Amino acid sequence: MASYSKQKLTGSTYGKGILVSETSSASPNLLHTAVSSATDFDELWLWAYSDHTDTQPVNLTIEFGQTNPTKMTMAVESKKGLYLICPGLPVQFSVQVRAYAEIADKITIYGYVNRISH
Repeated sequence: MASYSKQKLTGSTYGKGILVSETSSASPNLLHTAVSSATDFDELWLWAYSDHTDTQPVNLTIEFGQTNPTKMTMAVESKKGLYLICPGLPVQFSVQVRAYAEIADKITIYGYVNRISH
């Protein structure tokens, strides 16, 4: 039978939001490193908030993996609340999930993982 436990993102300090300070894929901010097991996995939940003063959305890119990462890019509107950006996607094998934004220090990522062990 599987067991579930809620965990903070490994890139978070004390479970706080992670400010996206990087603006390129050369050195994106680490959000989470997945469980290393082949049988267990992390169900990843992420939300983004933008406090940009401009009315234009800020582009945010999330990368899955270190070498040739899979990327998702989305526009995050300013001061409109939390946007769900990762709806429980499964990650494992120590995959690193990283982020960078079009403008530094305007987007904060919040989230957690449900660690599912078999």
